[in-house]
Amino acid sequence: MGGAALLLAATDALPLRAMQWLKVDGGPDAMVAAVNYDPGVCLAANASQNALTGEILFRTPSLLGGQAAKAGLSCASCHVNGGDNPNFHFPNASGAPGTADVSNSFFSATGGNGTFDPVSIPNLAEPGKVSRADPGELEAFLKTLIVVEFAGEEPHPAALSALADYIRALRSCEVQGESGRSLAGDLALVERAALMAERRMAERDEDMARLLVAGARDTLGRIYERFAGDDLRKERNSIEHSSITLHAASRETGSSNRIASFAVWRETFHGLRQILQRREDESLYNVQRLRERLE
Repeated sequence: MGGAALLLAATDALPLRAMQWLKVDGGPDAMVAAVNYDPGVCLAANASQNALTGEILFRTPSLLGGQAAKAGLSCASCHVNGGDNPNFHFPNASGAPGTADVSNSFFSATGGNGTFDPVSIPNLAEPGKVSRADPGELEAFLKTLIVVEFAGEEPHPAALSALADYIRALRSCEVQGESGRSLAGDLALVERAALMAERRMAERDEDMARLLVAGARDTLGRIYERFAGDDLRKERNSIEHSSITLHAASRETGSSNRIASFAVWRETFHGLRQILQRREDESLYNVQRLRERLE
């Protein structure tokens, strides 16, 4: 699929990659409810553009780096929409469902403490052990978490700022029920990430731009796995082409070439949106089809 950002690990038994890290009691209905879990968390109405950038990074595995990124885990894997995840269960890093041991040596050979001590995954919309108000304290905590506990590369200061602002903007809100992911929501995330990446490139912030492109491509990968089956092969090919085109645009040298390449990508992406929306009901975004696939 044109790069690690689109490498999917779904299987015939578990068609969605995220299902590998969920443990439920029950059959297909329980798994569908788990993958569509709504923690009742949303962004503040006045969330800044920096917080919206942080939302993209929060869902991007390459931000964490190390073994977590290779497995396709992002911050959002444990914290759905910034909340908790009572069904999360990662081999050798979780005890009961909804717990994780982030000091496990699987994630970091140097950051592992040699003790299996999983704790409940917190809801980030609620007050935590790290102050949200003190300038720089949350950023410092996030840096340590990524570099030490997940063995990732030291994040760009702008990435830490965006991630911290996203967490500060999280609020508790009414649970919508079995909402889960939507095609419209995922396409909007891709488009927003690509637009933000293009702006960062114009500002010569290449590191942040490529991280945002990685986030866009990872979301395209999640859309790809929802369009499963031989009947949707054409749609999957179009998703793959969109990812490759976006990656190529982000690697262009020279302002005029880059602007032209992103313009081409946007035009083809709008076409992709229409193609996918026409077949959405036949995809695994359709909850009933997802249940049937698990039976």
